[in-house]
Amino acid sequence: MTETNQSVVGEQAVEEVSQAVAARGPMRLELPIEQAEALHQWLLTATNNGQTALDDPNLSAVLAKLGHDLDAMRTVQAVRRELEEVGFDHTRLSDEQVAELGRRILEAHRPRPRVSRDGEASSQ
Repeated sequence: MTETNQSVVGEQAVEEVSQAVAARGPMRLELPIEQAEALHQWLLTATNNGQTALDDPNLSAVLAKLGHDLDAMRTVQAVRRELEEVGFDHTRLSDEQVAELGRRILEAHRPRPRVSRDGEASSQ
């Protein structure tokens, strides 16, 4: 199959899935992270006529959700690696707990406005 034919077949498959989801409601799809990243990249690729999935409102929403979920997974993986490097046993923590721990650590390191004796906030 040529690249053009693959693109047309891919576009038709995405359109069919988009219509099926719209007609039947939410659908859950589980993919290994590598496949999800490949799908995300494919959706960002322009077709022969220069359009991308961002041009279709339904696909744009899917692309945004997929990108958000991939970012969340990458973040959890990165936090797990960091915890492992410092010898923290993270194996009993769920992905949600690891993500929350990462958020708390990030929040703890953010500079906070100092309050002066008279109660006014200072940016120093």
